[in-house]
Amino acid sequence: MRLIKLALMALSGVAVIAALRGVREARPRVRWPRRQGQRPGAGAWSFDHRFTALPAGRNLRVELATPAIVHWTVDQWDTAHDTRTAPENGIHVAELPTASLKSGTRIQFTFFWPEVNRWEGEDFEVTVEEEVARHAS
Repeated sequence: MRLIKLALMALSGVAVIAALRGVREARPRVRWPRRQGQRPGAGAWSFDHRFTALPAGRNLRVELATPAIVHWTVDQWDTAHDTRTAPENGIHVAELPTASLKSGTRIQFTFFWPEVNRWEGEDFEVTVEEEVARHAS
């Protein structure tokens, strides 16, 4: 018992909270690292920035706080792809190769969290849209 107590004392408060939340919730919860005062990058999908439209000609970038496998499809789950996140500047990033998709294509995705061996339990969707040209008046 003393060894367990010492091990818990050695962990930081954030790590203990994250571990406890990860056990209780479907996905692990971890604080975002400071990244020059920014949270997830502009134009990247994250749980804090859940956009539903992606300009045609761009890849869908997914930024997460913990490692995951992005399970995704563009044909309503007739076929699916798995893209693992990779560590990048203190976060975990997956770049889905969606730049060649036509306007109107629906990208559906969910997450598998290998650290806790669980699925997210929710599907997300982003639709490819034509980029609107901006003209100065």
